[in-house]
Amino acid sequence: MAMRESKRGFRGIRLLLAMAVLCIGIFAAVPVFAAHSTVYNGVNYARVYDYSYYTKVHPSLSGKSDRTVLSYFVNTGMNRGEQAISSFNPKSYRRGLQSLRIRYGTNYRKYYQHFMSTGYKSAWYRSRANGINRITKPVTTYKGFNYARVYDFNYYMSKYPSLNKKYWDNDVAALEYFVKQGLGKKQQASRSFYVESYRLANAAIRATYGTDYPDIARYYCQHPSRYGGAVGVRTLRNPITKYKGIELKNVFDYKYYTTHNSDVYKFSPSRANDDAAAIIHFATIGIFQGKVAKAGVSSSSSAYKQAKTRLSGVVPNAGSSEYVKANKYSSNTKYLILVNRGKHQVYIFSGKKGSWTKIKTFACCVGAPATPTVTGVFQVQDKGPYFLTGSRKNRRCWYWTRIHLNYLFHSVIYDNSSSPRHIVDGTMGRSVSHGCIRLAVSNAKWIYDKMPRGTKIVIYN
Repeated sequence: MAMRESKRGFRGIRLLLAMAVLCIGIFAAVPVFAAHSTVYNGVNYARVYDYSYYTKVHPSLSGKSDRTVLSYFVNTGMNRGEQAISSFNPKSYRRGLQSLRIRYGTNYRKYYQHFMSTGYKSAWYRSRANGINRITKPVTTYKGFNYARVYDFNYYMSKYPSLNKKYWDNDVAALEYFVKQGLGKKQQASRSFYVESYRLANAAIRATYGTDYPDIARYYCQHPSRYGGAVGVRTLRNPITKYKGIELKNVFDYKYYTTHNSDVYKFSPSRANDDAAAIIHFATIGIFQGKVAKAGVSSSSSAYKQAKTRLSGVVPNAGSSEYVKANKYSSNTKYLILVNRGKHQVYIFSGKKGSWTKIKTFACCVGAPATPTVTGVFQVQDKGPYFLTGSRKNRRCWYWTRIHLNYLFHSVIYDNSSSPRHIVDGTMGRSVSHGCIRLAVSNAKWIYDKMPRGTKIVIYN
């Protein structure tokens, strides 16, 4: 009996062992689904990346190795701002967070990094990690100045479809464009303010800023209630009749002057409605040329002669074209430099827009016809005591001041001595340089010593 029970026991044990072996074989045949890797070069991207989600969005990556897909995401997808997990969309994150847009612009890699390091910890940040399809709280401050009184991103985009196409998802770039270009083009970016309307409505604004639309807009931002006419004005009101405190209404009428003198057509009502420029032209050139500026008032009348006498006392360089040209410009410093290529002259002015005084005139040499001096509006940049020139670098030009790229003010050409003593080429008053503006060494040094960075330079024919 005991023997039978023992045999049955052994058979049971053998059965259990066989079943165990069978189970082991079955489980061995079942694949193990391990989690996909989210670590790349020591950084864990699990908060912004999911293999399954990403390969579903990008079928071309499906079936490729963890390393291949993750490498593509880190090195390409992040730069493009691609969503790689259901819980985080870098474009939504960017649209919803003004402070990050100002800081990072469209550098999407920064948004992933911010969320991985900081954003995931905050419910407020997480709420912006997905589902935001339009810019929220558009920026209105550019380089420390708030344009909110004259700029509304959504209005600007709706008014100019071509800009909306380019900037609908980039409020930072849109504001920069408005400040740098849009204002100069008289574009309207707010329902309650139009820069040209404001200018046309206010003689005091025109007298101070002329057609400097960015400065006019900034003035309004700082003094919104000082003058009216922010919108709705289409014609010039109260044309200016005073110049430097001298009343000229007895001899000057803006519309008459700009429509009866062909050489001042650019100030006419059909152009810029620029009465500020027109009266500067009359007071500094026109009256000294005997131009009639008001119906029934001839240049031989007593009123005309009296006005001319009074202006002679306050207008330096009366009648000079460079004086009129200078007064169209403002500068970031108290100086302004004009270069007349045709006359081979450099003019230095001191003061401010509308009241510049010429303090220096230098003869110069400009670029040859094959290598002309650049024309346009520039600013004083960096400087240096000298540079080497010539095919063998055995000549020196002293006291250079950069105008634009490789265009400089500098001295005439000297030998390679340690001080400017022996002139090799002292040509002056001609167009023979490679594009730079050559000056007598004392004049080059004066500009080098006296003209601060940011001083406006206007080069013209």
